[in-house]
Amino acid sequence: MFNFGREMKKHWLKGTVSIEPLLWNWYAWNQLIAPSTAGAHLRKRYLKILQSYCVHPALHEAASSDPKLIGGPYVAIDRSKMSAIETLIVRIFDEAKPLMELSEAIDQVSGLLSHASGFSLENFYENIPDVLAGCVELTYDMHHHADIRLIEALLYRQYCSCQGQTILLSQRPRSDRAFALSTPRFSQSDDVMLSLPFSSCVIDQLAQAQREPCCLDTISEVLALSAELQQPFQNLFTHLPPASAHTRYQNKGIRIRYFGHACILLETKQTSILIDPLIGSHDCTQARKHFSYLDLPDRIDYVLISHSHQDHFDLETLLHIRWQVKNIVLPDNHQGFLADPSLKLIAQALGFKSIITLREMETIQATDLCITALPFLGEHGDLNIHSKLAYHIQLDNRSFLFAVDSNNLDVRLYKKIVHWMRSIDVLFVGMECNGAPYSWTYGPLFQKAIQREYDQSRRLNGSDSEKVWQMIQVLQCTEVYIYAMGQEPWLRSIMGLHCDENSKQMIEAQVLMQRCQNAGIKTEKLFYSAQWSYGFS
Repeated sequence: MFNFGREMKKHWLKGTVSIEPLLWNWYAWNQLIAPSTAGAHLRKRYLKILQSYCVHPALHEAASSDPKLIGGPYVAIDRSKMSAIETLIVRIFDEAKPLMELSEAIDQVSGLLSHASGFSLENFYENIPDVLAGCVELTYDMHHHADIRLIEALLYRQYCSCQGQTILLSQRPRSDRAFALSTPRFSQSDDVMLSLPFSSCVIDQLAQAQREPCCLDTISEVLALSAELQQPFQNLFTHLPPASAHTRYQNKGIRIRYFGHACILLETKQTSILIDPLIGSHDCTQARKHFSYLDLPDRIDYVLISHSHQDHFDLETLLHIRWQVKNIVLPDNHQGFLADPSLKLIAQALGFKSIITLREMETIQATDLCITALPFLGEHGDLNIHSKLAYHIQLDNRSFLFAVDSNNLDVRLYKKIVHWMRSIDVLFVGMECNGAPYSWTYGPLFQKAIQREYDQSRRLNGSDSEKVWQMIQVLQCTEVYIYAMGQEPWLRSIMGLHCDENSKQMIEAQVLMQRCQNAGIKTEKLFYSAQWSYGFS
């Protein structure tokens, strides 16, 4: 618990306030944190989008207003912000120059290695640019294809800084935001933009102030707010305490709370586990309520991250709950592969202290708990991404498999899992079987343009109904929950999805549910929120 010092009138940060991390005004996600990938996205994605907007603002205005183009490279900002866009371009070129030079050096070395023909790579080292030298090893794979192994820890020592990091405090819901990969965020009249490093404990103090009283004057002094920000900052606080805040589950058995998308909380008296946290905050109406930050326990024993995509490794939510998290559990990575930056190093840069990394078939065991990391196939465009895991959780004599976006490319994997795990009662599985082309996430990391035919073939797909049905038959689970479909309104700004009940993934989900019902298997497609218990008394 943070002590804010003096005895003064109590204030709480309003539950409607979002604490949004930005990097050079762009929504912060893992590949903007990692030095090895940040420069590529800045120079090959973000700057190109901004420069295009400056030349063709009318085109961007028209395209960004079309729901079918929500995930496209179109800036959704009124032309009145043109000068702010132009200033941002200059600022990125100035402040992010070292990161962009690093990205250019990685591309340059990749180009040099295209001439490697199986002979020793020793002579190539003298041509490595200084900005990358000493942070890379040149290697061959078993097919004599040359590649780069990045020494990420050294890159963080040299290039990781707080440059460009800000926190935007806003009362507008996530569902009102434009698509994060195409539109930068600027503060409006009632917002407060703070120049804070993401690792700052002040972020913890602000987040904690939504459920525990604080001294507003002390926080203002720590932040050294300008005169013009004093009143907007005070307007984000209230004298009224929140209606309620969850502390700790006290009943017998297991309670499960679904917070939307892939975010699930499992609780017993002894343990709390939060999977792929992404909280919609106050994005709800009187007609449809959902769980918020106040519905999380004051201590979360384990936060499990399945993979690095921004709808599962959501930095905004992670920073908001950091003060509550005892352990964050992350998949280990490929260690040096450009498209697979270390989630552990990213979490350290975000200020997390107790970090556990797992590889496939490794476990975490406690008195009433066993978490096993399982293989996670597909959904990454056939790239050799290691930082992805499904999780098997044995809790209070019941077992759950969180398969997330796994694509069942080979059902024999699940036959082996059944042999190893023996019992799986409940399956949670995503069915985003019409995923985006892999360039959507990884395009800027390639040295050369990706061929359209490759891009359309290698999509970020999960399983369809037939693939999930094969899993169910092998696992013999008695309950199946379809989740992670990206349908909640607060997902639009980071996923850019536009689908309805006639979309392929929704049709496939209905087909699976019918098959489950015909077989007497309990099933539900989760949406917005849900709560249920096992062994409740």
